[in-house]
Amino acid sequence: MLDTKNIRKLYLNEYPMKKIADNLGCSVYMVWKNVSDIARPRNYRTRFGRGFKGKPCSEENKKKASIRMKGKKMSKESRKKLSESRIGMKFTDEHKLNISKGHKGLLCGENHPNWKGGITNKRTKYRNCPEYKEWRTRVFKRDEYICTMCGETKEYLHAHHLIPFSDKMDNYDINNGKTVCYKCHEYIHGFALGKGSKKNKR
Repeated sequence: MLDTKNIRKLYLNEYPMKKIADNLGCSVYMVWKNVSDIARPRNYRTRFGRGFKGKPCSEENKKKASIRMKGKKMSKESRKKLSESRIGMKFTDEHKLNISKGHKGLLCGENHPNWKGGITNKRTKYRNCPEYKEWRTRVFKRDEYICTMCGETKEYLHAHHLIPFSDKMDNYDINNGKTVCYKCHEYIHGFALGKGSKKNKR
């Protein structure tokens, strides 16, 4: 007769069920039957998570997982848990850019439900693209979020183009920009530009 206490003790000491079964001369099923009440949470979460935490997934496995999950819908409970787990999560600029690139082409142009035949002008398209936003952020970081003309840090900041934006819209060279507050930017151009969408945030 199998000693249930001994089996449970071995299992809790990280012994694999196959090894326990071989040592006791029984089947893996009999070991499982004696530890099933404590094995499920450890097996499916703790042990699996500890073994693979931090390990990158290969492209082949990603593709297999994508095919396997295609057409499947998450339950409301699962969606709620996923949503709650992401509360307070902060993404790096690089992560945001990767997400943006991953979504590129999925809901744009004729594929977007709000498509109106391509009425957005070229200037707006370039200013809203992820490359432009990344360039703007890099200019701010290089200048430490300080206006290079007056030294202001509390005002709304703009990234001023040394080579006019209208002359070359796809110039994302960091040396083509400098950080200025909106007041200095208006002084440079000689007309009102507006503050911008949000205040200076490091």
